[in-house]
Amino acid sequence: ACHKDYKGRLYFGGINGFNVFSPKEITDNIRPPKVVITDLQISNVSVKPTTIFDQSSTENSKPILERTIFQTRSLELTWKQRKIAFEFAALDYTCPEKNHYAYILEGFEHEWNQSGTRRFASYSNLPPGRFVFRVKASNNDGYWNEAGTAIAIRIIPPFWLTWWFFGLVALAIGGLVYSGFKFRLAQAKRRQEELERLVAKRTEELKQLNEKLNLLAITDELTGVANYRRFRDFLDYEWRRAVRSQKPLSLLIADLDDFKKYNDTYGHQAGDDYLRLVARVMAESCRRPSDLVCRYGGDEFAVVLGETDLPGALVVAERIRHRLEELSLGLRLSREGRVEIKEKAQPSEMLGDKSAQIGEAEYNEYKFNHDNNKTDKIEKDASRSESSEFTGVTICLGCAAMNPVEGGDPEELIARADRALYRSKSSGKNQTSY
Repeated sequence: ACHKDYKGRLYFGGINGFNVFSPKEITDNIRPPKVVITDLQISNVSVKPTTIFDQSSTENSKPILERTIFQTRSLELTWKQRKIAFEFAALDYTCPEKNHYAYILEGFEHEWNQSGTRRFASYSNLPPGRFVFRVKASNNDGYWNEAGTAIAIRIIPPFWLTWWFFGLVALAIGGLVYSGFKFRLAQAKRRQEELERLVAKRTEELKQLNEKLNLLAITDELTGVANYRRFRDFLDYEWRRAVRSQKPLSLLIADLDDFKKYNDTYGHQAGDDYLRLVARVMAESCRRPSDLVCRYGGDEFAVVLGETDLPGALVVAERIRHRLEELSLGLRLSREGRVEIKEKAQPSEMLGDKSAQIGEAEYNEYKFNHDNNKTDKIEKDASRSESSEFTGVTICLGCAAMNPVEGGDPEELIARADRALYRSKSSGKNQTSY
């Protein structure tokens, strides 16, 4: 039987009377418990003081513990004794089943292990090195002994993991490497002259191959002049240079007249020969090294003239047109219809090696020929196209010039030259327009 009065006190009856207590007078157990390590186990075998763990091995003949485990502050174990376990206890018996524990093995773990009421910690396959096992505990009311207790552990590595063994292995490997190096060096000296000759030969072949590949990448295979890829790169480069220098840039786009008829009449081989001849004539007509002649596509060609205004571009265009007109009248055709070319132009010749000075007199001569003799050229081309046999092919050119500082882009320059070429083709054959 029990009773609670108005003050909250509780009364319990007993054989000798009754007991009275007040719940308000009950206080927490604030005294942190002392923690001790009570047992050490190696490979699930409890270790006692002065006991030799493995008497069959001279390596383990030294006792692991000289005193009891709770009096020991450091352990020294061999690499074979890497499976260890500890038992520990909190010396607080108010309510021991509510004591809680936490442990950590410093050097192997980074966080505390909360084991609850379990009083056991085990580790296996620990690497050689130095560690510190720490354990702390709390009493039944949750007050922790943060200091706890600790024991230092050193696991001795096997001889093949010691620094002196690594040093011996390094010396042995170094000796073998040095001996092998000396042997290979002796062989290399005997073959030095042969290898140097072979390397020099292969290097020269590779250099020539790279030069050939670089040239093929930007050169038209048939005519030997620059290809369309080189044309676009060179035009963009000249455009940027013209922006910096604030000087005009000119472009010629040329298309052969009746080339398809020529090709069908005399065959593709004769057509290819004639394209090579046209490329050579155009390259020789552009005398400055900075000018670029390229095959624009099919029977179309293009010429990039840096730092050249429209009058200068027209002079170059007329020079090309006149030379091809003269060649078309003087070429000899064999019975098979092949063009007789005495020498073949090399790609390097297509760039020219002379500087061209464009004068006012040449430009005025072009204007006179272009404006006053335009009708005569159309009639001459018409009569030549009606002939069943012809000795050559004329050319139409479109000229355009722009100053990049005034705006625009390379695409606009190409479009202007293309429109000028269209006007030439619309006016007849053997024409130059701008």
